[in-house]
Amino acid sequence: MLPTVMTPESCRSGTERIAVPCGTVRFFEDDIIVNVQGDEPLIAPENIEQVASLLMSNKTADVASLYQLVKSQIELINPHVVKVLVDDHDRALYFSRAEVPYAQDRDAINDYLQLGHYKKHIGMYAYRVAFLEQIVALEPSTLASIESLEQLSWLAYGHTIQMAKVHSHVAMDVNTKDDLEKICQLWDEMAVV
Repeated sequence: MLPTVMTPESCRSGTERIAVPCGTVRFFEDDIIVNVQGDEPLIAPENIEQVASLLMSNKTADVASLYQLVKSQIELINPHVVKVLVDDHDRALYFSRAEVPYAQDRDAINDYLQLGHYKKHIGMYAYRVAFLEQIVALEPSTLASIESLEQLSWLAYGHTIQMAKVHSHVAMDVNTKDDLEKICQLWDEMAVV
């Protein structure tokens, strides 16, 4: 069993917080660390296994993460819902709080949603220890600072983020006080203690 490690308040991101124990606990450079961010309390265990396996099976990727399809225009325009653009091999091209890709033909948005062109990023990453130690030393890129999305720095520095569609749909994440109240109500209904 790994020891519990308190992290300093000075950590700027979940990634920095995850990197702290790497300095005190003995890991091998190619060990995989999964960061399930606190705003994703409903992540299913199979999704954690999926993201770790995704990185393990892809030796050219620096990071692995997951997405699910955006289902509504409300979700699409919500800045708390981070969208990800991927290439034909499911490698991340860009992350944004904005509607990406932007539909020039506004009448076609529902068709694009149905076709799965909009992807919601799930706040979970898998990294190898050596890479994790490397990226926490990076200065935030301009785009990462503008969007307040740390993974944009990794892309700006030329790193590869391998994405995949989640095996198990994530019901919701927590980005606002209203979200927190909804998730607490959901937990009460599920009798989760």
